[in-house]
Amino acid sequence: ADGVLFVFDISSKKTFESLQNWMELFKEYHNGNNNIPVYLIGNKCDLERDVDQESIDKFIKETGFEYRERSAYKDDETKFGEIFQDMAEKIYIIEKTEL
Repeated sequence: ADGVLFVFDISSKKTFESLQNWMELFKEYHNGNNNIPVYLIGNKCDLERDVDQESIDKFIKETGFEYRERSAYKDDETKFGEIFQDMAEKIYIIEKTEL
């Protein structure tokens, strides 16, 4: 993979807790490549929170991932598009410097 999006549901603590399993798979298969842009996306931010900001901040601090909150229901496509655009630019820079 050239980039990774970890997405969890802000209104469901269970989805946030399952990130650890996804992290293990990521570590197992990314072959030690630390030049992969990785984003943590808190989705459904239009709903009542079940995941507290302190837990999210701790996860971000431990992983170094960039964090964004979005609502697939209320946000327009440009807000999600910003994430993909940012990731594509980072991948381009990484690929360019590795040549």
